[in-house]
Amino acid sequence: MFVNAGWAGGGNMQQILRELIRGELDVQAIFLAGKNEELRVVAESLASTAPFPIKVIGYSDEIEKLMGAANVMISKLGG
Repeated sequence: MFVNAGWAGGGNMQQILRELIRGELDVQAIFLAGKNEELRVVAESLASTAPFPIKVIGYSDEIEKLMGAANVMISKLGG
């Protein structure tokens, strides 16, 4: 699963990550926080409590590779 907060790390992605962690999912996830350092720090803290592995990253210009590695992508609205 790829959770994409976009370049700026906007939207309600922090709440979406919380809800995903609450679920009893059999997945692995990548969380992209974009250039939002505060979101990255919060996401890393949340990821440490998850019952499944979550890799949190900041900005990446390898979006095509991340999307290609995922079966599911959750993203924010907007361009």
